[in-house]
Amino acid sequence: NLAHSESKQKSDRISKGWQRRRRMALDNGTAITARTPYWIDVRDNEYRLNNSSIAVVEAFAMYKQGLSCGLIAKKLNELKHYFPYMWTKTAVQHIVDGLNTSGIIDAPRAIKTIKAFYKSGFSVEDIAKKMNAEFQFMKEWNAPAVHKLLQNKSVTGLVEIQKRKLIQEFDSDGKPLELRTKSEGEKYFESIYPQIISIDDFELIQKLLESNRKVDTKTGKGQTTGGTVTQNEDGELVKQFILSSLCRCYKCGGAMFNNIVRSKRKNGKVDTYSYLRCLNERDAHCDVKALNYPVIERAIIEHVKGLNFDTMFKGTNNSELELLKTREVELLRDIATYEDAIAARKAAGKNTSPVLVTSLVDAQDDLEALQKKIRAISGVTVNAEELTSLNESVFDVAEYELRNMVELELQKIIKRITFNCTEKNIYFITIQYNTGTVLQHGLKVDKKKGVIETYELHEGNKGYVSNGEVITPALIEAAESKN
Repeated sequence: NLAHSESKQKSDRISKGWQRRRRMALDNGTAITARTPYWIDVRDNEYRLNNSSIAVVEAFAMYKQGLSCGLIAKKLNELKHYFPYMWTKTAVQHIVDGLNTSGIIDAPRAIKTIKAFYKSGFSVEDIAKKMNAEFQFMKEWNAPAVHKLLQNKSVTGLVEIQKRKLIQEFDSDGKPLELRTKSEGEKYFESIYPQIISIDDFELIQKLLESNRKVDTKTGKGQTTGGTVTQNEDGELVKQFILSSLCRCYKCGGAMFNNIVRSKRKNGKVDTYSYLRCLNERDAHCDVKALNYPVIERAIIEHVKGLNFDTMFKGTNNSELELLKTREVELLRDIATYEDAIAARKAAGKNTSPVLVTSLVDAQDDLEALQKKIRAISGVTVNAEELTSLNESVFDVAEYELRNMVELELQKIIKRITFNCTEKNIYFITIQYNTGTVLQHGLKVDKKKGVIETYELHEGNKGYVSNGEVITPALIEAAESKN
């Protein structure tokens, strides 16, 4: 009917208008929407970083250095680098009900303002809107707030776009209802906001967040910790573990967690023991025994120190990777543009242009090839000089900056480490690599003597063995000459 036709035309006009405004804004570098992360303002129709961006950069830098979310929150608060607080109707209701206002700076003024609005007859929802629009209250950082920030991809400038379409519905009399949007299920990323954290650093932080996931236990004597920097009983910063994210149980494939056990002697002395435990074993779903963590860490570090990085790993430089990442964003944007154009032609009842379809397919193929290359070389720029020159200080948990650097470098080259206690006082460690000519190493470790046998597996299932020393090209050449 006529109403349906007019509503559809209106829907199409609005949809096309929004797409056109978004594309023009992206091309001209102007703001698309006034809704932004709290470290970005809209000034003169452009996105500009504000003072809160300082705390954002500091938080990412500190986490990269190895500080835990709790310690980062503490340091940011000491620097008075708070973050803007967004009021919700629940938070307002808490104030009205006389509950606490934990962490809000200038809480007395906030309480007075909210109660005045409430007495004037405003609803809690309207009060929340007025508080956000007319005031800016700051809040102290806490660990969850830091953790949430570290997961916010907007710091890279990329914004996830949910493809949506306008839907026109009608009531029982055939009259058009208010237009609404519906998700088409597709998502893509656009480079919209100013970038303050590189994509590489953001992805690295996500890996660290996953590896430092704390495991809750009720062991009585023991406690668990990830690879983060923590404080010991004396208030010193320490990093107990550097292999957390890489370890897997050889038997069930489950994640391993670090278990610190403190045992108090009769004379009052407290002994501390560090173990690697299977997460499934903790929950009684696996029977692998706990492993002596210091023995494992020393064996792996000593092994890595002797690796021939020139022959094992083919590195790349950061500038090349940045160019690839930039090209990835451009291709994602091109694909979205082609898809929008094809959808617009279909909505207008026009035939799909072969040129558009071909361009879309070509862009998708280019993106797939590019992402494959990024995966192949990403994160393989190894600081070989640092790793090969490590000394005994790396085993000092108080050297948290050094240990954090080693953890980051190991994550670049090692895909997974599994462990097996083959016999009493003997561990067998399997190290799988992310890339390179060597697929994996096997280390047979005596708890007292260290590495006593080394195995090396190459592509094509070629294998080599030594009596504990690192397998060198010379050793391989000698072994092959015998065959």
